[in-house]
Amino acid sequence: MRRANLLISALAMAAVTGIAMIAVILNDSINDQVEREFSTYQSALAESSAKTLSLYFGELENELLLLSGVPSVQNLDIRLAHREFRSVVERHHNHLFTVLLVNYLGEIIADPLYGAHAEEIKQQIRELFKKMLKNRGPTMSNKIVYRGRFQGFALGVPLVKDVGVNNRVVNGMIVAYISQANLVTNLLDPIDIKEGATAFIMTHNGLWSRPDDDEIVREIIHSRWQTDKGRELVTKMVSGKRGTVWFDENVPGKKPEPTLLSYSPSRFADVTWAVVLRTPKAEITKLVKKSQMQSSVMAVFAVLVVMAGGMALMRINRVRAVAEEKARYSAELAEKNRELEKLSRIKDE
Repeated sequence: MRRANLLISALAMAAVTGIAMIAVILNDSINDQVEREFSTYQSALAESSAKTLSLYFGELENELLLLSGVPSVQNLDIRLAHREFRSVVERHHNHLFTVLLVNYLGEIIADPLYGAHAEEIKQQIRELFKKMLKNRGPTMSNKIVYRGRFQGFALGVPLVKDVGVNNRVVNGMIVAYISQANLVTNLLDPIDIKEGATAFIMTHNGLWSRPDDDEIVREIIHSRWQTDKGRELVTKMVSGKRGTVWFDENVPGKKPEPTLLSYSPSRFADVTWAVVLRTPKAEITKLVKKSQMQSSVMAVFAVLVVMAGGMALMRINRVRAVAEEKARYSAELAEKNRELEKLSRIKDE
């Protein structure tokens, strides 16, 4: 009995060990497959999001270029220009804050939403105007804060006027203020990313992210990517490269965290931005690990049930064998008693 129990226990332990080894092998194989498929998915998602951003700015540029050909705008007719500008703002209210009209001196002369402008804003517009004159085409500003209410960028488009035959001069500029908050909400919120993942836009002057991701983005800027490889990645992103790579982020006070990064460029005006998606490896494989853990627990439970059943069956068989042995012994004893009684009677006779 003892030897049989030990045998069953040994077989059960061997089965559990075998299941654990198979689970480890399957876990590595399945995780590799999941990571490859997720890498392809995230790369495509970053690329499509970047194209969406490019399409939006391309549409806005075309609208501003068409607006620059309207006679009232070309002639710097402030009253009629106001009407045209309001129409553009209403059509792009999800992204635009306002549209300005600037004269050939780089001075603001029409704003459909706000009148007076702080000197800081006037100076920024003059700098944008100079940059636009140099580019001779659509030009993006550096970061602008508009009266403490607006944060984003200004897109300037030249107003070109024909003067004589084959002679065109820049007569002014149309400026569209692109709201960071609205653009982030309308572009990043619809992106289907995992819990714990982050989506942000790397502009030519800083990162734009959703409010919920501001903390992790600040940590990325100030510590997680402050390595040679991290700075190399940033250089690739802002230079218009496209890629999907594994990167060990430098997490303060912890081990480096493997993270899947996908980045894709978005080009418009005179700048290149990048849409960046980052997902920690733990988030990618979390569901798979949970499912595999449940399967392993069920398999081990099944082995234990079989082992317990086998031991119970052996015990039942042992009890039955003992009972049968007792019954046979009792029958033999009764038979001998009958024979003794028979001999006793013969002797008495």
